[in-house]
Amino acid sequence: MIHDRFRRLRFCLYLLAVSVLFFLQPQLWAQVDRGTITGTVTDNTGAVVPGVQVMAIQVETNTKYTSVSNGLGIYSVLNLPIGTYSVSFDKQGFKTVVQNGIVILANHTSAVDVRLEIGSISQTVQVTATPILDMQTETGSNYTQEEINDMPVAISALGVRDQLEFSFQITPNVGGDPWYSTVNGSQQYTKNVLLDGTSIDSGVVGDLTETGPSPDAIEQVQVDTNGIRAEDGRSGGGVFMLEMKSGTNQWHGSAFYYTANEDLNANTWDNNWYLSQCGSALICPNGNSRNIYGRARDRFNDWGVSGGGPIRKNHTFFYSAFEKYAQSDWRTSPNQATAPTAKMLTGDFSELLTYAAATQRTTKCPTNPCPTGYNDPAGNPIYYGAIFLPDGTVASGNVIPAGMMSAAGQKVAAIYQQYYKPTGGG
Repeated sequence: MIHDRFRRLRFCLYLLAVSVLFFLQPQLWAQVDRGTITGTVTDNTGAVVPGVQVMAIQVETNTKYTSVSNGLGIYSVLNLPIGTYSVSFDKQGFKTVVQNGIVILANHTSAVDVRLEIGSISQTVQVTATPILDMQTETGSNYTQEEINDMPVAISALGVRDQLEFSFQITPNVGGDPWYSTVNGSQQYTKNVLLDGTSIDSGVVGDLTETGPSPDAIEQVQVDTNGIRAEDGRSGGGVFMLEMKSGTNQWHGSAFYYTANEDLNANTWDNNWYLSQCGSALICPNGNSRNIYGRARDRFNDWGVSGGGPIRKNHTFFYSAFEKYAQSDWRTSPNQATAPTAKMLTGDFSELLTYAAATQRTTKCPTNPCPTGYNDPAGNPIYYGAIFLPDGTVASGNVIPAGMMSAAGQKVAAIYQQYYKPTGGG
């Protein structure tokens, strides 16, 4: 009974801790990626106006952020998530001024100065064309989801969509890729990568190849190369800030599918030539099956969905993204293979002699194995497909002596035998 009560008490304390973290979330947000709206409030005479109630409303979520102008008429609305804002200025004896269309970017400060007119607070002046000064001190680049959608899809060396490729193309003095990069001549693997203000450099510093989010989940990317603030953290090569999409009062989503398939590709010129020599026979004149000259499996599939909206309008929102990537490439070239055969893993490479002889013209190689016409330092003939021992001589029968197979090599071979078996012939 006591044990059960203790378990229930522990569970209740756990729920209480989670609830406290959930409801205190606005105060726990990382602030290095947030924006600021600041400025000075004056009247018609140019005198500063203190005590003005300032409210910034994020248009997409209707979330409100407040501030009050100080004795010098200066106000600052801090810790604003990226988005579009409408800012109102209220004080008794003055008309209410509403400044619309203020766009906040990651880690940016926008200056909006306002002049109040004498009148009733119930009277409202809508302003949409007042110049907004970007007070950003860092240098670099910024691009949003709109640019990501408009620009061509970037594919990394691994074959997956690359969410940072554009950063290296459009930002001056930035080179490399998400795996390694240099900023203004810095060393590789020294940039800091922040996801919604939190560093994700838990592994290789600056690497985003495996841990990066789907491009459909990113709302904005900010790259700072100079003038980096202290709070941006440990960085010897710039700061890359990725801002995730957030749910809004409207439902939004996306879906995509990219594919490549060997059925949509032409065969290689070499394969077509060999097939022409085979005619309708299943076995070609060189002894190979005609099947190995068909289009090898070469498939690429990348698909995903994303979406979000309100859980409770004007209060709680969500946004999720899922992406699945798969690729199979069975293409091979003559005298090459993607994985060793079972015999090769034991040190027996005699199959290379047979295969190499079969790929030569029958008039050139009437025998198997096929001699090259050269000898090794010991005077032994060198055949096509032969392997060499450390002393420069060819292995007898193309078999590595058992005594030359190290214990470590045998363990690696055992791993290949279990997990990396060939999936196709040839």
